[in-house]
Amino acid sequence: MFEKWNGSVQESNCRRRATSLLVAALLAGACGTTGSPSGPESPSAGPTSFPPGNPDGLAPYLVRDIRPGADSSMSDPYAGQFFSLHGRVLFDADDGMHGLELWETDGTAVGTRLLADICPGACSSNPTWFFPAGDEVLFQAQDPVHGQELWTTNGTTAGTRLVADIRPGGDSGGPTMFARLGDKILIDVLGPDYSKELWTTDGTATGTRFVRAISPARATGGEGPWVVASGLVFFAVNDGVVGNELWATDGTPEGTWLVKDICPGPCDGVGILSSTVLDGVLYFSARSGGGPSEIWRSDGTSRGTYSLGVPFPGFPRSAVSGNVLFFAGGESLGPLELWKTDGSHRGTRRVSTVSPNSLVDGRGRLFASALDPRYGQELWATDGTTEGTVIVKDINPGAPHSTPNGFFAHGALLFFGAYEPSHGNELWQTDGTTEGTRLVADIQPGPGSGLAAGFHRGFSVGDRIFFVASDGLAGEELWSYRPR
Repeated sequence: MFEKWNGSVQESNCRRRATSLLVAALLAGACGTTGSPSGPESPSAGPTSFPPGNPDGLAPYLVRDIRPGADSSMSDPYAGQFFSLHGRVLFDADDGMHGLELWETDGTAVGTRLLADICPGACSSNPTWFFPAGDEVLFQAQDPVHGQELWTTNGTTAGTRLVADIRPGGDSGGPTMFARLGDKILIDVLGPDYSKELWTTDGTATGTRFVRAISPARATGGEGPWVVASGLVFFAVNDGVVGNELWATDGTPEGTWLVKDICPGPCDGVGILSSTVLDGVLYFSARSGGGPSEIWRSDGTSRGTYSLGVPFPGFPRSAVSGNVLFFAGGESLGPLELWKTDGSHRGTRRVSTVSPNSLVDGRGRLFASALDPRYGQELWATDGTTEGTVIVKDINPGAPHSTPNGFFAHGALLFFGAYEPSHGNELWQTDGTTEGTRLVADIQPGPGSGLAAGFHRGFSVGDRIFFVASDGLAGEELWSYRPR
């Protein structure tokens, strides 16, 4: 954070970074992917061929100790966001000299370097909200001259540049919530006194334009990610009249509207918009009055926006698998259970009494970190039937939890972090069978945890994965693994 900034800009910095972290968590939970809010992996086509890095290729390896010694380059909750561009992996890290900045790697120590020191010296540019745009990647970053603004990179130092100073000078436009709609990229921009505005961009200064105001000063506390469905972008804001509710836009001023005042009057019908899309329909958590939040669906019209009648808290417990939406819901305010829906009232039913914490699709089969009194919180899978909902493996035997977390797919395998007493929280993988669910490596030998912060920063690209871990000698740093 820049000491020379005034209080309002510093507050903006904190708020936007907090929103970034929350939305990252939402996306990670909903999608079972990396904790980056970037969404798509890369604008590049085809598989990526990396140098060997680890000669035997049989075990995870430390790519580079970016911040040498016990200090961590990636312990900041905003660090460790990954994306790929032109055959390389880009990420953010802090080497202790340049602050949190943009780095790149080819999977080797010598090929891992600082790409751009956007905020020169020890200050941090905090690059985040990576979003592919043709042969470049858009993102938000900050420097002491322009504040938090829209940047782009083509993967080179010279090609990393400011796109537009949306709020000229030290004030911040703070662009977030990137969403593609046809040839438009829609962004949420800070207006005066924390009001919110809809803008579009094509990655150029002249193509970055104001569309309309969407929320007055300090009205909207939290939004959640913007979501594309049915040719629209859905979002939740408070317009100062009806509270925080569901809105939709086609990217034009006249095509931006309140979908439905779910909680009539000034109360909030939608809090943080955590949602999932099935067959072009948005499914989300909302409340229409004093009762619990329920699962709702919307096609972008008021008539087509209604509750399916099952309590559903939202974040982050829903996923699509096999053309069915699974979610953690319940018939009362008691423990959450595994439910599914095809979008109709008749097709919304309970699958199992296990209580899911996170859900992810793995090649047409749903996997979950779920709680059961007999096994604790462990790895489960389902085919959508009660009898086909089974524990995959009791990693921490008996009632204690292994708490599987940070699911993401790589080829035919699903990777995640899990805990058991002899190894701590470490990297695991599964092919969906008990025999094929195993510890990949005890990165920090013994009961210490190599994934001390949980496995929420994994990234699959080409023939390998990248993630953040600590072996107990180096701090939290960049690691890689090429599964065989």
